[in-house]
Amino acid sequence: MNILIIGNGFDLAHDLPTRYSDYVDQVAQKQEFWKYLRDNKADSSRFELYRHVQESILFEYIAQKRKIGWVDFENELKKIVDSICELRNYVKPQSELTVGRTYTETFCMKQRTPSDCPLFLRMMLGELGFGPWNEKDLTDIEKAVLNQAFDFIELFKEYILWVTKVKMPMVTKIRYFEDLNVDFFLSFNYTPTIFDVYHKQLNPNNVCYVHGLIKENSDSQIVMGVGSNFYMDGKHEKFVELFKFFQRYRYKMSVAYQAWIKYLDDLDHQNLNYITNKPVVHIYGHSLDPTDKDVLLPFLELEDAEVWIYYYNESSKLDLQKNLVRILGKNKFCQYMLCAKPKISFKRIIEKENSYKLEA
Repeated sequence: MNILIIGNGFDLAHDLPTRYSDYVDQVAQKQEFWKYLRDNKADSSRFELYRHVQESILFEYIAQKRKIGWVDFENELKKIVDSICELRNYVKPQSELTVGRTYTETFCMKQRTPSDCPLFLRMMLGELGFGPWNEKDLTDIEKAVLNQAFDFIELFKEYILWVTKVKMPMVTKIRYFEDLNVDFFLSFNYTPTIFDVYHKQLNPNNVCYVHGLIKENSDSQIVMGVGSNFYMDGKHEKFVELFKFFQRYRYKMSVAYQAWIKYLDDLDHQNLNYITNKPVVHIYGHSLDPTDKDVLLPFLELEDAEVWIYYYNESSKLDLQKNLVRILGKNKFCQYMLCAKPKISFKRIIEKENSYKLEA
């Protein structure tokens, strides 16, 4: 019985340009994605969205980060949210005499220059002017950041739809996954690769896209934001829509995997069929980032199941092992790994002749 869990590394192994960096490059440089929108006569709202994103301060900030190297939108979004949440810590109130000889409260920077501000906040204030501001101005800055973030996400959905329509038909199958019988399938991706490329036939109840699926159109809602474990009460309430836990609730994302766990836990472990066909959890292309701990942990702890975690080189293996410790904790890590027959195994993928195989 095979449970396949995939992250973005699965799409990347099929040469699909699904990195945030790929998306940022396409938008910044008006590459194939822009030409696709143009040639397919996308409605004016899509071009307007493209323009809004490309000209936004949020995108300019992320594009600057991209020039340095690989960019992780979710990590950068956390920095953006944190910096805007600290906005009022960098300003101070002052009274201003109006034309009508009345005093009104405004805000100005605590220091003459905002050099000590986080980079994104500095860019935002530089675009809008360094004050003075009234209360509405500060609120408008916060709303602008929310709008720019959601525009970025909406255009990303269009981008993934383009990847699905244009790039996926050119994908070459990986024999290992073509031969793998999949009973349960859980994806952290937004793409239908496993179905469009491999044409796997699964019971719909045994399929779970925990962050949403983009296939026919870009109207589908997706989870794309700040990791839930970074949320802080009393600080992030104004930006709760940008946190994954709230998006999962708001968009009613699938939790079908919870029923699988219960089903597998309730199986009669004395049953001969179960004994000869114990669950094997295959985790491929996922970094084991602890922000997804709530989904991954039940599979790692599944009784009597083997867990196979795939890696490409020793460096990636060590990163996976470190994150595994963060998810399991030291005691459970030792319990699972320091024994004659470890519950969790690391399997190296070897690329050979346009195919992949497990290292012997």
